[in-house]
Amino acid sequence: MASHAVVDAIAFGQAIVDAAEGRTRDLGYLPAGSRTLRRALRADLRQTVEELPDVLHAVGGVVRRLRRDREEFRSSIKAAPPSPRTAGGDQTVAVPAVTACIDLAEWDACAKRLGANSNSLVGGVACRLAVRAGRVQGDGTVTLRFVVSLRTEGDTRGNALTAVDVAVDPEHAARNLGEMHAKITRAVLEAMEDSDNELLAPLPLAAVTPTWVARRLLGMAAGGPGLPVTCSNVGDLPPAANRPDGTDADSAYMRQIEPNITRNELEGTGGRMLLSSGRSRGKMRIGVSAYLVGRSNTKDELRELVSRTLAEFDLNAEIDC
Repeated sequence: MASHAVVDAIAFGQAIVDAAEGRTRDLGYLPAGSRTLRRALRADLRQTVEELPDVLHAVGGVVRRLRRDREEFRSSIKAAPPSPRTAGGDQTVAVPAVTACIDLAEWDACAKRLGANSNSLVGGVACRLAVRAGRVQGDGTVTLRFVVSLRTEGDTRGNALTAVDVAVDPEHAARNLGEMHAKITRAVLEAMEDSDNELLAPLPLAAVTPTWVARRLLGMAAGGPGLPVTCSNVGDLPPAANRPDGTDADSAYMRQIEPNITRNELEGTGGRMLLSSGRSRGKMRIGVSAYLVGRSNTKDELRELVSRTLAEFDLNAEIDC
């Protein structure tokens, strides 16, 4: 388990690969005990001052987004179905999650048939799943939030990513993805060129704020008035990622969890829906986690939603593989 405030999915996977292959990276940290307390405090203070502009930039991004989203978010909350009330007030909840495994050849053939690539097919599945889950805008579009990696060769940053929102028409997604694929590709390329994206502005603050504040900051990146469906794709995983203990695992996948999150925190940002995907050992693995306002939010319900959505694409999946 690793906190997203410290590391993103690709860096986490690379750390597993490094460990499995016996590789140690020089991250620039001095050996323990190599400095006196006074020298360490001076160095930490200097680094804090140097990084203060980044912190202020992050705060500015949060403020800008709050101002922009305030009225839109209020409108979306008023339009949303009332949430079920339970005795005892706010409660800690476990966000349901399932993993679907699909034969890689079948997956790639489907992408080709629909005029897309693997990443855009995930987007197609995501938008059809959003329709079934009720995460659709008033104009009938679905907001797909793509996490875009900015990691380069030898990059040792913890979080090297940005994100971009793409509004798509889900109606024909299971029959033709050509137009959606072109739209997603343009948006991702633009995001890679302009990484100053306020969607992820709260992330640099998460590790230096109280837990309750950090949850709200991270909630801004996952939710919002557009009812986004987040798509995070790590691509082809190196074989060593399947050997965390040195031997090949029958199956390996990553899943996002939010421990001790409450019902009010989830519903206050419009709920959640995240698809995280990766390719390994001849399988396409898609992890889906979702909390849907006004729904029962059981694992069985989510499994049924995912199964029916994949069936629209004529994809056979083993769920919770």
